[in-house]
Amino acid sequence: MIRQSALFTESSAARSIANQAAAAQAELDADLDKIGESLRDRERELSDLRASLPKEEFDTLAAEFERDVRAFYARSQRERGLVDQAVSRARAELRRGAESVLIDIMRRHSALVMLDEEQVVLSVNALDITQEAIDGLNQLIPDISLQLSGAEATDKP
Repeated sequence: MIRQSALFTESSAARSIANQAAAAQAELDADLDKIGESLRDRERELSDLRASLPKEEFDTLAAEFERDVRAFYARSQRERGLVDQAVSRARAELRRGAESVLIDIMRRHSALVMLDEEQVVLSVNALDITQEAIDGLNQLIPDISLQLSGAEATDKP
């Protein structure tokens, strides 16, 4: 039997993925916070100008601002999606590596079936291979790099 949750959270590669995802998300959040603050400042300025500008000029500025706000939200969704996709690809690589390690362990132990510990109700002589699997996965894939292609910041929101 195995604790799958441990395999996919305690292995070096799993921790690497989690740490990189958290760092990428924090960097993205900081970048988006700056842009959001800039947009809030522009909104305040626009609001202050409303009474002093001719309607047509104000409407033009308001339309530009709305376009920038929509672009900001689109960028935010796109870049968050890129981080999510990178994490998904890395986790898929981790699953492929884990499958290889688990098959090897099953062969060495002449096992026909492997169950997650949550599926086992009662066992007299269950063999817990969790640590063996984590060690094998650490050896096979010590680290997985998130590939954040396309997530580069642009100058415009």
